[in-house]
Amino acid sequence: FKQTYKNFEIIFVDSGSTDNTVSQIKKVQEKNSNVKLIMIAKEEFTFGKALNIGIKNSDYNSIYIVLLSAHAY
Repeated sequence: FKQTYKNFEIIFVDSGSTDNTVSQIKKVQEKNSNVKLIMIAKEEFTFGKALNIGIKNSDYNSIYIVLLSAHAY
């Protein structure tokens, strides 16, 4: 968010995190309109499906898409 380029969005797809993830994302959303949180059922989750849901919910006609998972940290 500190970069000068502002034409981007961040999409989180969550399938029932039990830590503080969702509340932290909601705090970031309050300050940044380009952040989305998409909740899916735990039973729906597969890595590929979560990625596809995130991409499908993107608003931008982007040239680049960066995909990360929690264990990519």
